Amino acid sequence: ERDPPTPCLVVDTDAVAARAREVRAAFPGALIRYAVKANPAPPVLDALVAAGTGFDVAGPAELELCLGRGADPADIAYGNPIKKPRDIAFAFERGVREFTSDAPADVDHLGRYAPGSAVSIRIVLDAPDSVTPFGRKFGCAPAEALALVLRAAARGLRPGIAFHVGSQQPDVSAWEIGI
Repeated sequence: ERDPPTPCLVVDTDAVAARAREVRAAFPGALIRYAVKANPAPPVLDALVAAGTGFDVAGPAELELCLGRGADPADIAYGNPIKKPRDIAFAFERGVREFTSDAPADVDHLGRYAPGSAVSIRIVLDAPDSVTPFGRKFGCAPAEALALVLRAAARGLRPGIAFHVGSQQPDVSAWEIGI
């Protein structure tokens, strides 16, 4: 009826919300985070907020977008391990208390600009078959992770460990490698 230009993408936001609820039901108690970079369209984010899904943001613009759509800052993780101190402070001032890191300087910045926050130390993972592998882009060597966990704890942060199997990962064994 509206004669959209071609090609055009049509997203069924009811289906988006239903899949989000299915994932939450399949993993009770898990913190489910939608990577905003996958599709930041406001109707998609609205459906996910309504379904109770949290968000993984990669920068201030994505954070503001999620907050503007009604996302709870407590359900937002700043998953990009590369961030400027001002971006850490920006997120912390808006209520974000969950971050990802893979470098000593970043852990130091988190301790200063996001005191008491949770920080996931991302280990490098070279998983097979990922359409977009992150194995050599993000993460520290497993041997370095312990030093970063201890550094984070010494700076008053709440450290944990994380890994990324790459985007569009069809091989479930990739998670086994990380674990």
